[in-house]
Amino acid sequence: PYGSKPYFTKDYRDATAAAGYRLWDWNLDTVDWKYKGDTDGLLKKIKEDVRKLKRQGTAPVVLLHDRKTTISALPRILETLEAEGYAFLRIEDSMEPLNFWQDHR
Repeated sequence: PYGSKPYFTKDYRDATAAAGYRLWDWNLDTVDWKYKGDTDGLLKKIKEDVRKLKRQGTAPVVLLHDRKTTISALPRILETLEAEGYAFLRIEDSMEPLNFWQDHR
């Protein structure tokens, strides 16, 4: 919960890295938990936020929760992002992790 900040301290990050794990957070919080039944509102917010990141030259890493509204909207979210030219990739070891600490190990 809440991503890596503030509770994932340097000691935890060091231990995680030593165990071979990499820390990932997100750069687009959909706040999908606020959209109780409003799939259109959720989709609109995601589109706006993704376009804002695109203008900044930043690839989105999107936070979604397993909420009823999110699950209902997910096919439309995926279709919309695909139409915008995005692909959905598995995180690979060769990728630089995105996290709130800027810890790129």
